[in-house]
Amino acid sequence: MAYYNPQDRGQIEENVGATIMIQHCKQEAESKLQQQDYVGAYDDYSYAIRVAQAIPFVGEEMPKLLCNRSMVLLKMRRYAEALADAMASINEFPYWIKGFWRASQVFKEQGQLYKAVDILNEGLDACRKYSYKDDQLTFFTEMATILSYAKGCSVNPFLRSPDSSQTSLKVKVIQRLIFNKAWEAISYLVTGLSSGDNDELAESFCDLDLSFVPVGDLLRETSVSQRKSWGIHLAITLLGNGSSFEQMELTLGQATIHIGVQSALETGDLEFLKFLLATFIDSQAKKDMIDKNGDSAVHLVVKSGKINTTLGESILRLLMNSGCTAYLKNMSGQLPIDYLKPTDQGFSLLQAAKSNADEEIRKQIIMFKNKGNDALKNTNNGQAIQMYTKGLQLCGDNSILKREAAVLLSNRSNVYSMMGMHKEALKDADESIKSDNSWYKGYWRKGQELKQMKRFTDAYTTFLSMFTSCYDVYPGDKLNFMTEAAVLFKDIPGEGVAAQATTNSMSFGTVFEYLKTVRYMTITASWLTPTLVVLLYRHKGNYLNFLADERDTCVHAVVRYALITGHIDLLNEMPIKSSPFRDEYLDGRRETPFHVITKYKHTEDVNLMVKVARVLIGKNFTASMIDKDKCLAIDYVSEDWQKPLYDVLAKVSWKEMQNLSQDNTAAKKPSLPTKDGKQPNDQSNVPKPRNGGDQGTQTRPNDSQVFKDQPASQTRQVDPQVLKERGNEEFRNGNYLAAVEIYTKAIGIQKAKMKEHVHHSRDLAILYANRSECFLKTFVLDKAMNDAMESVSYDGHWFKAHMKVGKVLGAKQNHEGALQAYTNALNELASEKSPEKSQREILASYCFHYMNLDNRKYPLDKVKNLKIATNTWALVTYDFITNGNWNLASFSYIQFRDDEAPCIKIERVNLRPICELQYVKNCAWCIDLLRYFLICGSDYNTMTTYTGDRYFHATIRLCIASESFGLLEYVLPNIVVPKGDQNLQDDKGNTALHTITRDQAVDLRIRLRFIIMLIEAEVNPLTKNNEGKYAVVYLPRNEERAIEILANVMRQQEDVEKRIKQTKMQQQQQQEAGKQQSQSIPNVSATAQGRQPQPNRRQENDAWKQSYMPKQQPSRPAYDKCRKCDEVLEECRTKIKNRTGYAYFDMAKVIRENNHNKERHQKIVDEMLCMITDSIAKTLNPVLFTQSKKYHFWK
Repeated sequence: MAYYNPQDRGQIEENVGATIMIQHCKQEAESKLQQQDYVGAYDDYSYAIRVAQAIPFVGEEMPKLLCNRSMVLLKMRRYAEALADAMASINEFPYWIKGFWRASQVFKEQGQLYKAVDILNEGLDACRKYSYKDDQLTFFTEMATILSYAKGCSVNPFLRSPDSSQTSLKVKVIQRLIFNKAWEAISYLVTGLSSGDNDELAESFCDLDLSFVPVGDLLRETSVSQRKSWGIHLAITLLGNGSSFEQMELTLGQATIHIGVQSALETGDLEFLKFLLATFIDSQAKKDMIDKNGDSAVHLVVKSGKINTTLGESILRLLMNSGCTAYLKNMSGQLPIDYLKPTDQGFSLLQAAKSNADEEIRKQIIMFKNKGNDALKNTNNGQAIQMYTKGLQLCGDNSILKREAAVLLSNRSNVYSMMGMHKEALKDADESIKSDNSWYKGYWRKGQELKQMKRFTDAYTTFLSMFTSCYDVYPGDKLNFMTEAAVLFKDIPGEGVAAQATTNSMSFGTVFEYLKTVRYMTITASWLTPTLVVLLYRHKGNYLNFLADERDTCVHAVVRYALITGHIDLLNEMPIKSSPFRDEYLDGRRETPFHVITKYKHTEDVNLMVKVARVLIGKNFTASMIDKDKCLAIDYVSEDWQKPLYDVLAKVSWKEMQNLSQDNTAAKKPSLPTKDGKQPNDQSNVPKPRNGGDQGTQTRPNDSQVFKDQPASQTRQVDPQVLKERGNEEFRNGNYLAAVEIYTKAIGIQKAKMKEHVHHSRDLAILYANRSECFLKTFVLDKAMNDAMESVSYDGHWFKAHMKVGKVLGAKQNHEGALQAYTNALNELASEKSPEKSQREILASYCFHYMNLDNRKYPLDKVKNLKIATNTWALVTYDFITNGNWNLASFSYIQFRDDEAPCIKIERVNLRPICELQYVKNCAWCIDLLRYFLICGSDYNTMTTYTGDRYFHATIRLCIASESFGLLEYVLPNIVVPKGDQNLQDDKGNTALHTITRDQAVDLRIRLRFIIMLIEAEVNPLTKNNEGKYAVVYLPRNEERAIEILANVMRQQEDVEKRIKQTKMQQQQQQEAGKQQSQSIPNVSATAQGRQPQPNRRQENDAWKQSYMPKQQPSRPAYDKCRKCDEVLEECRTKIKNRTGYAYFDMAKVIRENNHNKERHQKIVDEMLCMITDSIAKTLNPVLFTQSKKYHFWK
């Protein structure tokens, strides 16, 4: 075991003192260098060199001091002395590589490049010898930089370049040159082009993978002359070698084609633009990119002022020949040709391009229109809208294409109408008329939509306005307009003479005679039907005059008219309803209106007969009455080729007989005679029609909506809701096909329960929606779309039906259609006042499809036509964040940010998902979202960045990552200070001050502001973490201002704590003295005891409030032996601030003294050590900190 040798004590003390002095001189010199006081720095380094030369123990500092003084002399332009110091370092300390570097810089500054390269090669040898790989990289980089611009010198004998096997070293060289912005050196190594004339290293790096080199930085950091000389060639080489075009666009903030055009205009060299057009700019979208002003590449050329030069015309022709569009408008609404005069060189070129472009656009528009028409024929409404929309985008504001735009708008209006989106359909119809008021279909579509919205007066006016605006309209189309206008007479208040005329005496029997002579029934019925509607139903009771002959009734006549003309409007409008099993509407032949359908061959169209029969059923006319031949209407129907009609009549006949059976109390079974006199059986079946001799056979009617494998009585007892729940269970289990079958059965039963004329049912809408979801799960998209549309048709006010449509359209990649469907869902949801969760679910899908649309037509900065509360957008953003979809979260945050509604109390959310630092760096808006949730009442304790973190520390980290102070400015006064959490510690014992000082990546100005804010909030800098360290220890040494602030506050805080401690001790002593006095005087009154001194809490608080006020040092009692030590201590308090080194020596003498009073002297020594420690902490010099530990030897 080694023991301390007292004989070496003097040598140790001398070495320690010298080391401290050298370090102090270096510190002072560095400080003066920062202030550009080179003379003072030179003196300090010279003094340190003299001390180092006198004491061998510190000889290791000599090369450092020589190199530093060489640097100062170089700055003072004293080249000879600087070179002498550098060469002294090289000769005496060859292992110290920096000596070679300093010598090379001196030669370089003097223009002696040959010698600079020579010394750099010697440095490279030393690096290899002593294994300094990083320095080897630095030396070679400097050598390449010199050679790139050196002229008239040959450096071949001294050059040592990396060989082909040292690929990693070459990569590091390029990276270092990029960092140094030495692009000419890179060009020299890669392409061989530079301003120098040396070719020893030229193209030596041409075989290197250069995909990591940022071309954007190259173009941004080089001048026009440099790019013209070698920069453009280097950029082409790098991009051809794999460098990123996207990085170039991101760095320069321009599209690639704009970069190429700008470069060509500045340098006069088209090669770079040609290279870009031949490689990266390979699509029309890239060729037509616009800048922030909406200018295309063609705009840049014509606005550059060089269009009348050979260069400008060459660039314009190159762009035109490459397929760039010449008819795009910028944000000012100007075409490129609008900036030119007819006498300019490029005017005729752009004019010809525009004419050709219009024809090409017209061809593309026609193509999109035909595709839309084909899609509509195939019932693919979403694709049809998409095609029409693309055609409209090509039309733009071009007045030459106004007719094409009008046609597309009217077509899209028709599709919207078919999808039940009448508002959008009306909007497109209006736009069609505005685009071309001579296009008659625009009026037709507008009138039809107004009619659907029951705005009959406006619809009537629209139909008539076509005759005053459109002239080239086919007569048949004009007749259609007049017919539609006539149909509206009954629904609008009529003030005309014809509307008020009396028609009660009119006879209508000649109508049927006229119909026998008609050749084109469709055209005739189109105007005759609305005319009859007005004449028959405008005046009360006038319809009773509509008879074919004297044995007819008005109902029979209307049915006959419907079967002949194919129009059932007259029958629908008839204000008559009958009662079953009453013969009030039997004609003179004892026939019901159903007999007119089945007995007389007015038409062969079975579907038409079914429609007429359904209307009669809806008006309660009976089908169970026999005629003179004792036959029901169904007896004249063939079950084979008229099966749909047979099914309808069988169903209604069976239902009527069931009702009759319940009402007939005299008999057990209904007694309805048939032709052969037989009665129906106990199943209440209707007779089968007479078909080839089997006239009397009775059979149960066929119901296509009921299960074929169950009796009718059993099927009618099955509850569709039970089937729906059963289908839901199968769906949850993943049995989608089984669920489809069950939903289909439920739909059939539900329809059977409904009356035929009822078209609104929430239950049916739900069943269709469920079945659509099953089809969607199995990717049968067409059936899924059909069921979704059926769901909307049965209940258009149910928001989930529109959601289902949007979901299916989204699966078909029809984002625009899906967007409209979700918009409809939101509108319906607002009327239903459904839970916010449903709204958030819809908005999530809405945002997804909006992000997939064209940004030029649908800007991302604001969603229009949506009235969504601010808190809802905030919660939608939170949902995206929790699902990890930060792109959509950014989009929804934009909508949240643009809404200035006040904060309201909302659902408390867990803030942990928003605190992901890696995303906060790129999405600084997370800070605003966090602040919003905190204001709205979310738990601040959930705001953490890792397990064991606390909300105060997380706030600091989040503000650092986002480079903003907004969150901290809210948290400090509203949470931290009111809760008293200023000194809150995390699981590692760190306070908020530790958090900000330990992060070495923070900018010093930002860190200083953080520290000031925390100090003002009374965060205690004297708190130690689990490692036993103050926050100030972690500060970088160059942040002197922050160190000084924390050190001052720490000293003041210590004084305050000492005073508080002394006050408490005095109070305790007074209390003890009072107790002893009370014990010694037994007759002391209680009142006197009540006046004994008590702890004064107010004094403690005042002491804390005065923590920043300067305090006077308490006087110290004098001791004879330590009087001189006490005086030295007081002198050093002032001396240590300005003459630190001398203060160190004076205090070292006192510390070495060991013959004084031990207790008093130990207090002085401790205080001196604290002063030295505080001084070292300000500099954060590791050498001084290590040397300070040796003070223990001096005791």
